[in-house]
Amino acid sequence: MENRKVRLTKSALKDALVELMSERPLEKITVTALCEHADVNRSTFYSHYESLADVVDDLEGDFLSHVTYFTAEKSSENLQLLTKYLEYIRANRRLFEVLYKNGRIVQGVCKESERLYLKQHNIPPEEAQSSLRVRRHRLYIRYACTGTYQMIYDWLQDEETYSPRQMAEAIFSLSTMVGQSDQRIARN
Repeated sequence: MENRKVRLTKSALKDALVELMSERPLEKITVTALCEHADVNRSTFYSHYESLADVVDDLEGDFLSHVTYFTAEKSSENLQLLTKYLEYIRANRRLFEVLYKNGRIVQGVCKESERLYLKQHNIPPEEAQSSLRVRRHRLYIRYACTGTYQMIYDWLQDEETYSPRQMAEAIFSLSTMVGQSDQRIARN
């Protein structure tokens, strides 16, 4: 367990990196620039992280710990979970946008969704590559992830379009249609 001072320092570094990444790509940010922006010494930075990529990994881990995984089945529980997640995204808009633009969120969510699918269907990971059904479903998962996150990104650009609850309902409607198509294709 990290002490309070370490948590505050890491938080300052992560917040500063999000601000800098909203202005320019990660490749154009130096450890020195980050430390100046966070008002942290370089030696302090290196006592917590080896590189900027480690800070981004930390940011991604923080964000992905809030991801809501749900089935395409529209239930009041799933709808409530997704609505809460969309509220979290809206409250952490800048972090979401930075991670989304860098492709980090979609990759992480797709990987975790695939892992959950294999677990749910008792398919050992080593068998996943040889299973046509799993490979087909992987395409569906990637389509659903990228489409959903693009919708969320667009929604954040114009929040007046839908409330978080309405957005959750729209996502479920589309997920259900795509899921039904995936099931029809899998039967053929």
